[in-house]
Amino acid sequence: MIWQKQPQSTTAQSAIESPKGELKPRYDVIVVGGGANGLTCAAFAARAGKSVLLLEATESLGGACQTLALASGQKISRAAHLIRHLDARTVRKLGLARKGFRFETQSLPTIALGEDGSRLCFSNSLTATGGSIVEVNERDAERYVVLYRKIEKIARAIGRDSNRRARDYTDKRATARLWPEYPKGLSRASQKLFQELAVSSIGHYLEREFETPLLRGALAFDAVMGRSLSPYWPGTALNWPASLSGRMKGGQGAIGLPSDGMGALPLALAKAMLRHGGTFRTERKVTRLIAEAGRIKAVELASGATIEAGQVVCAFGGADTLLQELLVARHQTPGLFMPPVMPKGTTAKLNLELDGLPASVTARARYIIAPSLEAIEQAFVPSKYGRFSSEPVMEVVFTGVHKGDAEEEKDAQPARQAASIIVQFAPYDLEGGWESQRDRFIARCAATLDRYLPGLAARIVGGELLTPADLEEKLGIMGGLWHFHRPVIQSQAEFDRDHGRGIRSREVEGLYLCGGDRHPGAGVRGTSGRLAAEALLKDAGKIGRK
Repeated sequence: MIWQKQPQSTTAQSAIESPKGELKPRYDVIVVGGGANGLTCAAFAARAGKSVLLLEATESLGGACQTLALASGQKISRAAHLIRHLDARTVRKLGLARKGFRFETQSLPTIALGEDGSRLCFSNSLTATGGSIVEVNERDAERYVVLYRKIEKIARAIGRDSNRRARDYTDKRATARLWPEYPKGLSRASQKLFQELAVSSIGHYLEREFETPLLRGALAFDAVMGRSLSPYWPGTALNWPASLSGRMKGGQGAIGLPSDGMGALPLALAKAMLRHGGTFRTERKVTRLIAEAGRIKAVELASGATIEAGQVVCAFGGADTLLQELLVARHQTPGLFMPPVMPKGTTAKLNLELDGLPASVTARARYIIAPSLEAIEQAFVPSKYGRFSSEPVMEVVFTGVHKGDAEEEKDAQPARQAASIIVQFAPYDLEGGWESQRDRFIARCAATLDRYLPGLAARIVGGELLTPADLEEKLGIMGGLWHFHRPVIQSQAEFDRDHGRGIRSREVEGLYLCGGDRHPGAGVRGTSGRLAAEALLKDAGKIGRK
């Protein structure tokens, strides 16, 4: 097996060392969870003058945003590797660029690879994208340009709405609503399209709109990537504009590739928090929340130690479990509050070290291997029964970095490259277990990669595979679930109805929740963390007032 050419020698690159010294017995704000949302909330709270302590259960900050150093020293994003929805206010107000967070590009094109060697290139230029499609199907190119302009309007509205301030719903009619409000600013025509997408599957919708299998597959891939969903699941069509709702310098729906890997983001956020007097500790798991007279009082660590706080923020997916335990202890009623049942993840991450790029890699881009709707569905079906597909669908990004040597800069590419690959529909609970099937899974992935990018398999010299179970164990991602929420009509309605609850706990005063499962969108955002900080700072100003 090619994978065994060299020993698998990889090391995780920690973002920043934990500060030394004893912890205080009490802090104004304790943030539980050191991912993008937790760090964002902690940085804003510290910036406002609060004494802040952030506690992370694993050995490194960042959650899914970490940088991996391969055996040769090559850097690669260990889990998440692209940015599409990062909260612009967070970047600007915390000055993350001055703290080292920069983009290698904010307009990374997407290249969809076909089984017959055909390619479609999606860029920020609608004209250029249409020109790529017209080479395959003129009718589809015309239809895509017209439809994309309509989808883009909905994407912009979703993007604006998802960044709104936290709202509390007290009206019973609002809390009983099952259908979400339309994003603000939509025309009647756009509202009608939004409603259609909200109940349609991306598969059936694309089959009706386009003829080209590769175009259908490329658009459907983003609607199911990171989720345990078939492209024919009702409501997945709404994921198309949702995936385009982010905006960067490159434009609406632009894709950013961060310099030095995704670990640069938590590093910059940690610097912002420390600069304003906040502090953090890693390998500190919070096992219990403590409340008194209906208000949060302290957190208890796995070691048994307790730390008091005026306000507590749970910034990790699945925090409802801690809240349930708190309510049961308070009311002695086990069935009082039941947390939502979250599915297990079906997304794996494959990080490969290469001794160079094959000739088939023609551009710095995001490559998609999902040649048709049928290919996505055929990859999905085995995952329902605890198996992985012999033809996986995946997203590939090549992230080789020059070392800066003058002689090396003369070369077309560095001696070593890295391929960052998200493999879809790899079940958490694999039939027979992952330990005995890792090599077989890697072999399937390598064979598929070599079909669409000829010559790549021969370049592999080592790397790391993170299964959904590994994502949970090593990075603290609950259930290995890549995207906590499904941004389809059900979760959009829940978010719109319970946005106040999504940030402020209705059951315990002074408790806030801002993990990835508290936002209807997907991807690295930091939005929930910023909203939680705004809410707790507003509430802190009311303490003591009549």
